[in-house]
Amino acid sequence: MKDDPIMKEVLKKIAGIAQYCSLGIQNELVDICRQLITEKIADKVKSACFFTILVDEKTSISRQEQMAIGLRFLDSKTFQIREEFVEFAVVEDLRGESLGQFILIRIEKLGLDMKLCRGQGEEFVEFAVVEDLRGESLGQFILIRIEKLGLDMKLCRGQGYDEVPNMTKYVECLAQSLNLVLTDRSKIHDIKHCMMIIRETVNFFHFSAKQSAVLKTYTKVNLKVVCETRWVERHDAI
Repeated sequence: MKDDPIMKEVLKKIAGIAQYCSLGIQNELVDICRQLITEKIADKVKSACFFTILVDEKTSISRQEQMAIGLRFLDSKTFQIREEFVEFAVVEDLRGESLGQFILIRIEKLGLDMKLCRGQGEEFVEFAVVEDLRGESLGQFILIRIEKLGLDMKLCRGQGYDEVPNMTKYVECLAQSLNLVLTDRSKIHDIKHCMMIIRETVNFFHFSAKQSAVLKTYTKVNLKVVCETRWVERHDAI
């Protein structure tokens, strides 16, 4: 609240009677809102019956590995495909088995039945992480979990990796494929040099109010900062 000028002014006016304004209380209120929203999303997924798990993992600016988990499902009321963000959490172990277990635990906490999961997808994920998520270790882990559910793997008709049958079909979006290609091609010196020039040009204007003001007199288009981690977002800056 201290960084919000409007709330700061409100708190000044009610300084003598203001309650529930400490950082601890604020975080607790935010967490309660998160729980309520997550429960609503889980209820909608349950009404839809079937769902797909979406995963996005990146290194934050604070150098922490963070994973976003989302769900894709058919809205039972509007009959429209929906994608809802569920959780953003820090992960430490990036091995396929550990990531798979992390995701499954989160899905179980939502009260969702993995037997109703019909897809898995990773969007804009680092190349090494994508390989690990869909690798042999995750396949074996999922195989063990399915057997614990008492299901007969002989009846599984999904596509598998390394001859390990999988309950769901791996889906890699076109944007992810483009991201992987560009990430690999960035090893070429000329491309890296080009991106460096673009980045420095953007920063020249971005970090100076005077230079930005001069630029605005010639164009109404704002320069966008070149994303350090996602190639798919760099085309806007270019």
